[in-house]
Amino acid sequence: MSTGTCHVSGARRFHSFDGSCFSLHGDCVYKMSEVVEKDGSMAPFVVSVQQLTKMDDAMVTRRVDIQAYKYKISMSPRVIWEIMVDDVTANLPLSLGDGKVRAYQNGINIVVVTDFGLMVTYDTVAGAIIQLPSIYKGVTGGLCGNYNDKKEDDFLLPSGLQEPSVEKFAAGWLVVQEGYPVALSAAGDLTSFCPLTCPANSHYELCADTCSSTCYSLSESPKYPLCQEGCQCSDGFVFDGGKCVLLENCGCVVDGHYYKDPCEDTECREKENCVVMNSKAICVAQSTATCRAVRLPHL
Repeated sequence: MSTGTCHVSGARRFHSFDGSCFSLHGDCVYKMSEVVEKDGSMAPFVVSVQQLTKMDDAMVTRRVDIQAYKYKISMSPRVIWEIMVDDVTANLPLSLGDGKVRAYQNGINIVVVTDFGLMVTYDTVAGAIIQLPSIYKGVTGGLCGNYNDKKEDDFLLPSGLQEPSVEKFAAGWLVVQEGYPVALSAAGDLTSFCPLTCPANSHYELCADTCSSTCYSLSESPKYPLCQEGCQCSDGFVFDGGKCVLLENCGCVVDGHYYKDPCEDTECREKENCVVMNSKAICVAQSTATCRAVRLPHL
């Protein structure tokens, strides 16, 4: 089955499934793609981006939101190894609905995949790639177009009418802004402005395996794509969110969600150990002292 690709990158570059290229200015939230033929035959979804520009459009960042099944997933600029699921922070990798929706860190990118073939790749700055299987041809709408192999009718409004003006076409796919702060990159490439900074116990690699070398992968065996540019944990360490930790310091996986060890970020005083009680980290003494009262005879 063939796949269609739509993407947005850099300061103003949008590219539809059928090959239309255009630019948009301003700080807005746009629907990139959604199912518009709602006869129930295709799994519905919505992918939107929030664009924020600075310095007269020279600097752009974008937040990406995905609605699929009953989940709302949000990915924000400069945030790696984490996404928001229904407004709650979730660590990566992640599996929702028995694998209906999966999300993982792949090099410098965050990837979200559904079981009906939608794949969204986000560079955590300004670039997003949306891929759909060919069964969705002709049933989508948004800035990515209707995916029918006809470039000339890409600018369809939600009403189904053709709009020759790019600005009016885009205005038809605006959604209400939520006032989410975002920040930077004109080229849509994180490494073109500053070097990639890796966390402790890791190093930069052009072909980093950030998928199978995680705490999550110790208990689950999901299949992920090949390596990508990014940070690689050193020998003996695995990814625990954005950190590289020793194997014995990993958390656990419950119903597809990875939970970090609460003691990981807790510092106890000398002669105290960290223990987990009711999902919270608590410092307790390494040993107990006994106090005893003795009654002395009266003189």
